[in-house]
Amino acid sequence: MADWSDHDLSINGLTVHYYRMGKRDKPPVVLLHGFSDSGLAWTRLARDLAPDYDLIMPDAAGHGRTGGPGPGGFRSRAIADVVAVIEALGLDRPALVGHSMGARTAAGVAANAPDHVRCAVLEDPPWRDVSPQTSRGDAGEPARPSLAPTGSPRWAEWLTGFQALSREEQIAQARVERPTWAEEDRVPWAEGKALFNLDVVNELPHDPPPWRDIVRAITCPVLLITADPARGGIVTPAVAHEAAHLWRTGRVVQIADAGHNIRRDRYEPFRDAVVAFLKENTGKRASEAD
Repeated sequence: MADWSDHDLSINGLTVHYYRMGKRDKPPVVLLHGFSDSGLAWTRLARDLAPDYDLIMPDAAGHGRTGGPGPGGFRSRAIADVVAVIEALGLDRPALVGHSMGARTAAGVAANAPDHVRCAVLEDPPWRDVSPQTSRGDAGEPARPSLAPTGSPRWAEWLTGFQALSREEQIAQARVERPTWAEEDRVPWAEGKALFNLDVVNELPHDPPPWRDIVRAITCPVLLITADPARGGIVTPAVAHEAAHLWRTGRVVQIADAGHNIRRDRYEPFRDAVVAFLKENTGKRASEAD
């Protein structure tokens, strides 16, 4: 039986789906998934946080059970959608936790709507100074097609075939594609890929503000969690070092032997870093901490 509840909100012309678990009288935390994932990608972490937090896990436009991507594309509306979720649910300055695309969105919300955010956890955001193609080494073909650059023709071809499989076949394929992950991470990964709207891949490029400008504008505490670039981590030590000199308050935690999906590769150290940071920054109810 699921330990979360399903809900929908009408936001900016789309029906936005979200999952909620935990305790409503505890500090709120909004968890933002990465590209081609869904809100349930956070299930493992959410179960560990549930005794102490009110957890909201939205599906981004074109992802999971949310409609779209809609006019203008999912990237251009990402920040506004999260702000709208916070306002519609009456959340009192939640903590934001985001991975990859979701980390970029979390940073954007913190920079553009500081009154809405208490603190932010960023799991390997796409902060780079070169194109994704260059940084991810497209010259070589990965052994597993799901590891092709996200959004590339080879990746889209793989995903089209994946979505044609039965649910049982998809989960079996997830075990092949991600053999080192825990099953409770593989299943939501497979379900997110099955629901992903491939129209998103065909969107015109959207250039977000430079990451340095975003970091400079963030006023809340930040936890940046980074991985090993040799294993696919995006944020390099040099970028992490620079970011730590741009924000007002924050820290960097580098987790060894992890790739871009840090929490799925090394869950325990990731969880421990997040739990400690949230405890430090949401130790009191938001209404009591001001």
